[in-house]
Amino acid sequence: MNYPIYTELPIQDAFVIEYRAFSDSRGYLAELYNSNKYKQAETENLQQITLSQSKKNVLRGIHKVPYSKLVTCVRGAIYDVIVDLRHNSPTFLMWVSIVLTQSNHKQLYIPADCGHAFLSLENDTLVVYGQSQPFNPALEDNCRFDDPFVNVYWHLDIAKLEISPKDRDTALLIPDNLPKGLSPHRTRILIIGASGQLGSILTYKLQKYYQLQYVVYGTYCNNKVDTHCVKMDLNSSSTENTFSYHSLLQLCHPNIVIICAAMTWVDGCEKSQNKAYDINCNAVFSLSLEAKKIGAKTIYISTDYVFGGVLPIYGDKYMEEDTISPLNVYGKTKHRGEQFVLSISKDNLVVRTSSLFGPDKLNKNFPCQVVRKLKDNLKFPAFSHVVSTPTYTVDLAECIIQLLVHDCSGVMHLAGPESASKYDWALKIANSFNLENTLIEKVDSFPALVAKRPLNSSLANNRIGYILPEFKFRGIQDALEDWMINFPDSLDDIVNPTKSKL
Repeated sequence: MNYPIYTELPIQDAFVIEYRAFSDSRGYLAELYNSNKYKQAETENLQQITLSQSKKNVLRGIHKVPYSKLVTCVRGAIYDVIVDLRHNSPTFLMWVSIVLTQSNHKQLYIPADCGHAFLSLENDTLVVYGQSQPFNPALEDNCRFDDPFVNVYWHLDIAKLEISPKDRDTALLIPDNLPKGLSPHRTRILIIGASGQLGSILTYKLQKYYQLQYVVYGTYCNNKVDTHCVKMDLNSSSTENTFSYHSLLQLCHPNIVIICAAMTWVDGCEKSQNKAYDINCNAVFSLSLEAKKIGAKTIYISTDYVFGGVLPIYGDKYMEEDTISPLNVYGKTKHRGEQFVLSISKDNLVVRTSSLFGPDKLNKNFPCQVVRKLKDNLKFPAFSHVVSTPTYTVDLAECIIQLLVHDCSGVMHLAGPESASKYDWALKIANSFNLENTLIEKVDSFPALVAKRPLNSSLANNRIGYILPEFKFRGIQDALEDWMINFPDSLDDIVNPTKSKL
């Protein structure tokens, strides 16, 4: 492994850096900076090295300067915080925290014009700063440690902290200099799987329409997100995770954790059962437990596949209290995840949904598959005997956001209003995109599938009708129309493949 190892943080241009220490019987040797190994863009032209010594419970900051810093704890431990105070940054007013110790060999790179503060966790803690400019008090433009619009979580009662008069007397941010209508003490939301089909649109809506009330953090696995996210693989065998579940939640101390990520490949779950249980059960349990420890609520996105699908085709729909009887490993693991989440806290919420479709960077969902085939003048076989309730992710995301203020718990079904087979669905897709529907072939029996499928897993939205009586999920045709009108860029890869490559 090549050191130093850089891991991007949710704040734009900020990094946690892991360096290597060489140990023997005498002690250890470590390079805290090497211009040949460290990325020059982040640490070039270091012009001052500063050493700070602190007693336990000393809080220093939040200090904003127009130059970058490289922070290392060489003795003791600190709870180190970066606050984005750059008005033009996409992560403006977001903060992250990392524990740096003399033994975890981590450093924090703080971009210029970001605020920095730390809380000393042990007596006689020593912190080394590498600075890209010499210290000049006239250049400081600080932010108070307890500013309500930043809302840093400090773990301890402020009254118990030792803070300098300068830091304690720092002025609060002026609301007139902040986005109009910004709420103090905004709710922090951590979306596990923010790059996925539901997680991405949920993030998009929260950041575009609800940024005055919520601060959004997220994780991704394989599909990188530009800002606000960190990499996290829920597979415990992964060697790429910098953060444990504990340190992930410590990073942003969320009020709500929404678990969108899952192993959703139904046949793949059957083939790799240990991996399916690891991701859909064990990871969910660990995340929910860590959330509980910090007083955060967990919202877990589950599936209609927890049901056996024995209802009459185009007949009844499953209600929240109906008997669970999954037919395959995917459904069993998702149900186990439900049980874990609900057993950890009575305040947690399980959202079951069905057959998601909508704007998706990877364009892998069912409508995209249909359009690709028909655009290439290829036949598309579609089951006519398997029925679900196709759900538009834009509506699902909006419904989840509206539910946040109601603090719902237990199990809730959130799905589209109409039951449809893949064949019915494909015909509507062809008509919406003006494609040849005669290429769609009706299939009324299963081929040799690895995993069994429920024949009718349609969901009834009973509880939501009482909580949000005015909210309506759109049917397939209306949803497809909204997708084409309001999210046309997400369809370029399949509708205008030439344009997407320009």
